Amino acid sequence: MMMFSFTELEGKRVKLVPLQLEHVDYLFEVAQEPEIWEHYPISIKSYDQMLSFVRNALEGLKRNEQFPFAVFDKERNQFIGSTRYLRISEGNNNLNIGSTWYNPIVWRTRVNTEAKYLMLKYAFETLQVNRVEIITTTDNFRSQKGIERCFCRPLIAGS
Repeated sequence: MMMFSFTELEGKRVKLVPLQLEHVDYLFEVAQEPEIWEHYPISIKSYDQMLSFVRNALEGLKRNEQFPFAVFDKERNQFIGSTRYLRISEGNNNLNIGSTWYNPIVWRTRVNTEAKYLMLKYAFETLQVNRVEIITTTDNFRSQKGIERCFCRPLIAGS
């Protein structure tokens, strides 16, 4: 049984909502831009693939391996992507942040910075983990640059 307790996280710009099957329609709608999937380990081109993506994430939740979110942009008043805590290890008191994708309309905005801030703050201050790793693939340079931007300026909510 999972001891870590996860919940919705909300900042000035984004709300990280625990992922549910009801998010499939919204996420499929914003996942239509092919460039989202250029360096992501999978590519979602059909509704059934998005349904499978969400179901797999929810299976990981049931196994206590991850906690997935649908990301809601309060400024745009719409869901714009997904992110998650993953590789959750209560025994080692650590977890990762990754499997993040957003519609290009929010690339290079404060969306990712605030989402990562909310997740890091919750992990360290509420869950009191010892270590958090933010992960991406070696060939995803856009994601690597996004992670760098999160840490090359003050990491404060709303920045």
